[in-house]
Amino acid sequence: MLLGAMLFGIGGNVLLATLIKRQAKLTHLHGVLLRNWVINQSVRLFLIEGALGIFTYIFLKYHAFYSADSSLVIMLIASWIIFVVAFCMTVYFLVRKDRKIVKPAKRL
Repeated sequence: MLLGAMLFGIGGNVLLATLIKRQAKLTHLHGVLLRNWVINQSVRLFLIEGALGIFTYIFLKYHAFYSADSSLVIMLIASWIIFVVAFCMTVYFLVRKDRKIVKPAKRL
């Protein structure tokens, strides 16, 4: 169940990164403004996910049976870090894909 939740969260963050990148193209911003817009959207997403993680901790602390609260905290923080890394890697690869310049083949 935990693995399914992790895969769902990673897939959701990859989808959100793709949507943010497409929105950035539609805004017709360039240079520093584009970079700041993407950073603003990303940080907002990370803060929302962090707040949801805190609410999840509070809910699971009182409704689930964990042997120690530290294991729940470690699990939630690790999953949040994995989601953030997946999001950042997706944005990085999408930006890198847009900048890719095809080099002409060498002729003999």
